Amino acid sequence: MDDPQAIRHVQPLVIRSDLLVEAATAHAELRKAASETVVNESRQKIRAGLAAFQEGVDTLEASTAAQLMHRVEASTSTAELLLGDGKGNADKI
Repeated sequence: MDDPQAIRHVQPLVIRSDLLVEAATAHAELRKAASETVVNESRQKIRAGLAAFQEGVDTLEASTAAQLMHRVEASTSTAELLLGDGKGNADKI
């Protein structure tokens, strides 16, 4: 990944995924010793964290797809210019 913008979007997801692993580990410990209420609250927090993580992944995927489409459109436009318009006008470039 050589795009600085993409790296800027991926780093928070990596951090969030690390935090989710830590939360799941802590939750496992809570299940051994804590009350059902505390365990349920922990479970809800993990679910909210997972939902936020998924939203971030979806946003990154949409951004990546938009960037790819932009590159395809630019490449297509360039190719059309280089090949001409099919009416013999390629020499006007």
